[in-house]
Amino acid sequence: MSEPKKYRKKPVVIEAMRWDGEMDGDLEFWLGKSFNSWLPSRHQLEINTLEGIITASVGDYIIRGVRGEFYPCKPDIFAASYEPESPVSSTPVVKLAFRKMDALAAKGEDTPEYRAAFAEFERAVRDTKPSTAEEETEQ
Repeated sequence: MSEPKKYRKKPVVIEAMRWDGEMDGDLEFWLGKSFNSWLPSRHQLEINTLEGIITASVGDYIIRGVRGEFYPCKPDIFAASYEPESPVSSTPVVKLAFRKMDALAAKGEDTPEYRAAFAEFERAVRDTKPSTAEEETEQ
């Protein structure tokens, strides 16, 4: 067996909400077929996940993953793994550059195509960020 290596999680954007223990139509609609049952007496929500039914407790984050799957996540794990998405990263130009770079990553990050796509992504982010003068005006 080979030696363990270190890996960095790819930057992906997910949707999440912190569950406050209430069950309303919006949450049930958002979960769709992943909603299993609400157990108000135990303050728990059962979610159909890729691994089976998993229970969320009040205060847990409910995450919609990159393939549309749902799963609960404890607040401490969520805080260590995620941060709010930057408005810069949600612009169409940046999203397009990221998707192109991400698609080429499957062929390997050492390829000239990937390096070019990565440079394009970095340019898109840099060109989308407000200038220092604009940032000072906003504050």
